Amino acid sequence: MSKELPFFKFNASQWLTGNINYESFHTQGVFIRICAEYWNRSNDVSYEDIILRVNDLKTIEYLIDKGYLKVKSKKLCIKFLDEEKIEINSK
Repeated sequence: MSKELPFFKFNASQWLTGNINYESFHTQGVFIRICAEYWNRSNDVSYEDIILRVNDLKTIEYLIDKGYLKVKSKKLCIKFLDEEKIEINSK
């Protein structure tokens, strides 16, 4: 999506009231870094690729276990960014 729209919506109140806000700053940082990679690659990132790019398997697995990230058919999925992509494509 980075070519069509170089930024994604960031709702501060949703972040501050969401479960991610209760995680460590390290975990929050890894999550937002993964979101940036995901968006920059038009929501098409493999699980293996994100491991190479972030280089923090323990935190990535934690984010998956907690439901912040999902993996389907070896591809990473981030729900709110996938929803935003659908919204942009429908306009």
